[in-house]
Amino acid sequence: MDFAAEMRRILDVSRRNNPRLGVTGALLFNHDYFGQVLEGDRAVLETLFETIQNDERHCECIALEFEAASERGFGPWSMAHVGTLTAPADGVGVGVIAADINPATFTGGELFDTLQRIVIAQERVCPVA
Repeated sequence: MDFAAEMRRILDVSRRNNPRLGVTGALLFNHDYFGQVLEGDRAVLETLFETIQNDERHCECIALEFEAASERGFGPWSMAHVGTLTAPADGVGVGVIAADINPATFTGGELFDTLQRIVIAQERVCPVA
């Protein structure tokens, strides 16, 4: 499998479908781990998470937190991306986050805050078109 092409496909599909579903969020790929924040209607997110869990490309999907929020943290982004598009075997580190950080060790709030800070910092460097 061409890992970079598959990551681009996941991001493209998310960025195409999420606006229609009213979903915003961010996806982190950090060398060995994925972390994701999704925002939107509870029923839509439950269905979306079930789809993610049933996708054969995924294993050990863990919902860290499923809470209502007073406002969105990723409003401008149908799916922001943090990290790298290269596979772990490529040996390429991630410049923004240490390669050994495992999002599953975060609380939901910590993952949200970390991704939001990184996405906002990236936006200052490379604004969304």
